[in-house]
Amino acid sequence: MPSPSGQEHAEDAAGLTKRCNRTRRDANAYLTRARANMMLQDYEEAIADTSQAIKLKPNFPAAYRLRSQARRKLGDVEGAHADKQKAQDLEASQF
Repeated sequence: MPSPSGQEHAEDAAGLTKRCNRTRRDANAYLTRARANMMLQDYEEAIADTSQAIKLKPNFPAAYRLRSQARRKLGDVEGAHADKQKAQDLEASQF
């Protein structure tokens, strides 16, 4: 199966925006849209979405991990490191 094109990712992100607007309390919807934004190389939007997911669900390691990746892409090494560490701490505390 061929990988999705940039157009398909943009359409996915648009659909996820509608979902986020309907379900403003769904951290998973924001994380999913953040993943689509990462594929579109829209790192600022990925950070905004992961930050919203974290606001809704503070103990959400996947959101911290993805925000770390977006921050690193934008050159925010300190912020990326802090988010990566937080994700690792949360993952360790879940066991």
